[in-house]
Amino acid sequence: MDNLDCVVIDPIVNNTRKVNGVNVNTFAKTITNHNVLKVETGTIGYKGGNSKYSGRTYFRLGDLGGTDVNFNILRHPQTACTEAIEITFGGDAELRTFIEALKWTVEVLEDTISEQR
Repeated sequence: MDNLDCVVIDPIVNNTRKVNGVNVNTFAKTITNHNVLKVETGTIGYKGGNSKYSGRTYFRLGDLGGTDVNFNILRHPQTACTEAIEITFGGDAELRTFIEALKWTVEVLEDTISEQR
């Protein structure tokens, strides 16, 4: 396997996640190179309004093996509220599988909102 070729080893799996009390239909797939990443994403699309009455979106990225990855939640020093999430990778295979995960995530989210029109 070429270092930059990704192979999907799992079929796409449908799931439901609860986001702020609202069920969100999600899709997950595993992306393999010399490492294995699992990505899951979904949205209920645009609903208008603020977060209380608006859409919900879910994204999850996980290491299933061999991935040089670090996840870090950054919090505001006074409020302890989440300010950012850092994800760092080491390695060429990690870069390739991360790119594939992001491209697939965008495709799923765009497909979902285009089905609503």
